[in-house]
Amino acid sequence: MRAILTGEHAWCQLFSEPGAGSDLASLATRAERDGEEYVLDGQKVWTSGAQVADYGLLLARTNAEAPKHRGITCFALRMDQPGVEVRPLRQMTGDAMFNEVFLTGARVSAADIIGEPGAGWGVALTTLAHERTGLGARAGTGFAVTAPGGSRFRAEREVPAGEYVAAVRRRGPLGGAVAGQALAAPAPAIYGGSDQIQRNVIGERVLGLPREPDVSRDVPFRELKKGIQGQEAGSL
Repeated sequence: MRAILTGEHAWCQLFSEPGAGSDLASLATRAERDGEEYVLDGQKVWTSGAQVADYGLLLARTNAEAPKHRGITCFALRMDQPGVEVRPLRQMTGDAMFNEVFLTGARVSAADIIGEPGAGWGVALTTLAHERTGLGARAGTGFAVTAPGGSRFRAEREVPAGEYVAAVRRRGPLGGAVAGQALAAPAPAIYGGSDQIQRNVIGERVLGLPREPDVSRDVPFRELKKGIQGQEAGSL
């Protein structure tokens, strides 16, 4: 815990997947029990800071017989291990804050489950609630232009790819900060869930309006058709 508070250990959220974005509960990354460990296979995407993270807060499906919101377990995953591959995603700002993360036979101890097995959806909702509160608190305050750092970070992987952008910024107003902010301005509309998802959350959980229909909510995950994950109506 102290290493988290001091920043010695950096973390990322391994939540979204190519087929499970706004409908996060449709995630398909698998965690299969093998003795006192789980074997992980799947893909995550839009993972901020994965390239410098020591650990990831991972959501993986441990029970495909349960409906999609159940059978999900949350793990604390060590990122620097065989079977975990991080690939940066270049943004139009030239930065690479987001990443794809591929899990191929990676392992995590059963002792590293956060909460209870199969109860990861509740952990995800709590995590997202804190994220959204933080985003709301700094709305309108602007964003600082910072560089990656930290004694144990692996940020040096970003340096060569960022040299061109750094050169452009040095020649622009305020070192290119104005241009960078303009290009990054649309991004907050999807932080912590898109604007549409946030309206659903406010409507359902704050105003008490009827929940958006989701025909797949009570269907065992294994019975969902391939490709339907992430396309059903639903909300985080």
